[in-house]
Amino acid sequence: MSANPSSLARWKVAGHDAAVSGLASAVASGRVSHAYLLTGPEGVGRTSLALALARTLNCEAAPQQRP
Repeated sequence: MSANPSSLARWKVAGHDAAVSGLASAVASGRVSHAYLLTGPEGVGRTSLALALARTLNCEAAPQQRP
């Protein structure tokens, strides 16, 4: 299951489409793991991706309106 393009845009994370797609699919299906390891060199957006995931998991809006 892959996330649709509009949900990817709501995450507002550039350059990590594959990671965002996988995480968005996990959230949409309700099968979120207890932990994710975000790795890479300094400055590539690991923190931005982690914060976007946290916003999505903590959002109380309707599923189609979530980040």
